[in-house]
Amino acid sequence: MKKLYLPYFILQFYLIAFYLFSDDNKEYKIIEGYLYIGFEQNEFRPFKTTDVWWINSDRTALAEYSFLVAADNIDSHSIQCKIEGYLSPKKTPGYGHFSAYKREFKLISIKNISYSHEYILKKYKGCEVIPDSLLSNYTELVTALRLCDKSRVESLIGKEKITLTDTDRATAASDYGTDINLNFLKNNFQPQILIVRRDSENDFLLRTATTAFWFKKDSKGKWKLVNYLDKPIQ
Repeated sequence: MKKLYLPYFILQFYLIAFYLFSDDNKEYKIIEGYLYIGFEQNEFRPFKTTDVWWINSDRTALAEYSFLVAADNIDSHSIQCKIEGYLSPKKTPGYGHFSAYKREFKLISIKNISYSHEYILKKYKGCEVIPDSLLSNYTELVTALRLCDKSRVESLIGKEKITLTDTDRATAASDYGTDINLNFLKNNFQPQILIVRRDSENDFLLRTATTAFWFKKDSKGKWKLVNYLDKPIQ
């Protein structure tokens, strides 16, 4: 009789495992929040909650994330995105490193990945308030710059001629230029705002440690980049 019970228990084990790990047992979601991938950390934090989920994904799905985190001082609230996939039920012990996460998100795709406003303003100590629409536009632009997304960058530039280049600058002057140089952006550009200057209601200068951006609001209420300068703050 014992031999008859063994296949039964094996079958039950596989049925339970299938139930726990099948996508049919998980909730399909498209949700926005913060993404953080670090040493033994694959985390997603949905906006306006205290939840932290373990992300189950291969590294190819996170390629854009790796470009953005080339900037310094990345933490758990630096990168935001919209993710699509399946959310597991709560489980104890949980998922991930040391089973520390009660829920797992099986990732299908990542969309709208960008720096968060919190990250962009982390070093800003000034009093000038940046309009929300300008901050969103700037964040979209510097994300596109870091990802070297030419078409996206061009859509955010005004009618003024700002040249996009992808050849290396001369070594002695690699940190200086009025062209948007994609090689510089991948390696040396810092996106966090340090200085804000309002020249009028429709004209702002935003300054980082490496670069100055001049924005103008057009007749349709859209902020466009009208001037650009790479020059490190001494």
